[in-house]
Amino acid sequence: MAIPRGQEVSVPSTESHEGRTSTIPHLEPTEAASSVVWDVMAKLGTHSGGLTSQQAQLRLKALGSNVVRSHQARPSLVLLRQLRSPLLVLLTLTAAISFFLGERADAVIIAVILTASIGLGFFNEYRAERTGQALHE
Repeated sequence: MAIPRGQEVSVPSTESHEGRTSTIPHLEPTEAASSVVWDVMAKLGTHSGGLTSQQAQLRLKALGSNVVRSHQARPSLVLLRQLRSPLLVLLTLTAAISFFLGERADAVIIAVILTASIGLGFFNEYRAERTGQALHE
């Protein structure tokens, strides 16, 4: 369950008080990163010893497990992300215009740079995706 930005989640209390609700505090990552650790813990309703078992169960029930979603490293998607770069589109147009204007050497140089950029970007991103997948397994 995703928490709307800047909001709290209301869930039925696990305490014996019938009809009461308990709110689970939510803190944006940017706010947490720019705050002192003690302020973050206070805003999240915890302390240096961690959550009580009851608090942990309540949060698990309301928010689900704290796990990273699994995904498969797909070469086609990695290549697509590489090709969507506005800079690469601009360079491709520049190479095409150079070619049609008779500047074949310039077009070839730009094409070589494009190919190297796409190849290196693909290699690095795909390797990172595979590493992330291996860590998740």
